[in-house]
Amino acid sequence: MTKGKNDKEAQNLFILGYRDYIAARFLLNNNLLIQGATLSCTAIEKYLKALLIAHGFKRKIHIEKWKEIKNCLNLKGIDLFDELDLNFLKLLGNVYKLRYYDRVNNSVCYGFIKWQFLAELDYTVNLIESRTTFTYESGTIWDSPYKSALKGKNDILYLENYVLNEQNKKEYMEREGTSVMVNIDKNQSEIIIEGNLKQDNYKGSMLKLLKMEIK
Repeated sequence: MTKGKNDKEAQNLFILGYRDYIAARFLLNNNLLIQGATLSCTAIEKYLKALLIAHGFKRKIHIEKWKEIKNCLNLKGIDLFDELDLNFLKLLGNVYKLRYYDRVNNSVCYGFIKWQFLAELDYTVNLIESRTTFTYESGTIWDSPYKSALKGKNDILYLENYVLNEQNKKEYMEREGTSVMVNIDKNQSEIIIEGNLKQDNYKGSMLKLLKMEIK
């Protein structure tokens, strides 16, 4: 993925996306899981919107419609989604739905293990950043905030980042970690369960939690 049309607007979304991402990492690493998940949702959404805009598509699409985003990018020969965890994308879609409870018409539930969510967040952002290049008219390559933070070895960016610290993903995904389950029913009644959980046999997809699984 290289530069396309509307680069300035796309660059701005990369900037805003990174701000949400780095804040989300801080929240997740400090066990503010629901808040971190919500901010992660907006971060990934902004990154994906940036790609759409850079390739001539409209930006009015949200993360819960990730399949539409995937189809648009595929039309441009960008197969990014083939390398992403579908369970993570579905999870982000449910997180998006629960930004406002008054919009919940049917029961919505999501849950995750901290380390697994953080791993897929880091992987997704790194994949998008590493495959996207914006170039000034002079030919100079624009350094996104993410790439600048890489060069500066930003502590918040590198903390528990299995991608940048070159850790084994299977081992990282199978770590026991703080977990959360959020369920909102059609009456806007909230159930939140917190605990510790681990996935014993990671095979390429994060654990898909169901109601009442966390102990």
